[in-house]
Amino acid sequence: MLDNEFRDILDDNENIVWSDKPHLLVHILSGVPFLIIGLIWGAIDFFFLNAFNSFGGQTQGFLLPFMLLHSAPFWLSIINMLRLLVTYRNTYFAITNKRVLTRTGFMGIDYTAKDFDIISNVSVNVNPIEKMLGRGSIIINEYTSVQGTQNVGRGNRLYGIANPYEIFKQLKSMSLDIKTDIQFPNKFRPDTNPGYNTKYDK
Repeated sequence: MLDNEFRDILDDNENIVWSDKPHLLVHILSGVPFLIIGLIWGAIDFFFLNAFNSFGGQTQGFLLPFMLLHSAPFWLSIINMLRLLVTYRNTYFAITNKRVLTRTGFMGIDYTAKDFDIISNVSVNVNPIEKMLGRGSIIINEYTSVQGTQNVGRGNRLYGIANPYEIFKQLKSMSLDIKTDIQFPNKFRPDTNPGYNTKYDK
């Protein structure tokens, strides 16, 4: 268990049930689509400048700063890959007896939390790369938003983790049990499960 990575934000009676890091290759490959777009964009700009110079033009004055600005997708795609390399050492996932936690960070450490009572849907996905590595992704509260002309799936992702199907079943079971306990408290339950003050021992 990676308790030390989350100890700064754990409640007094909160315990980590599961924790993991994403596989390095899965983490890095998440930036490849943007990198491909950036490289294509940069190649087009390079050929334009090369053609301009071959006809006797000079990349001075207005044109040079314009092309540097126009090449922003190329530079940003490279920076994004460097960002992924740096953030990997700070990226961890955890499930506690109360919520799902994600830790990451570039300059500092950032945490996100998803309490069990607001988890409405959970799905598991294993892409070809993850399948080769024996990994998978769990998507929490996935929804679709429109980005340009495409529908893009969004949600909290625990990506590149080991044993994704087992973790998926465990998360579904815990979420259901704890939400049921919150909605239907019962003082006649055992001492370890007195309604809202549930101590989750599963």
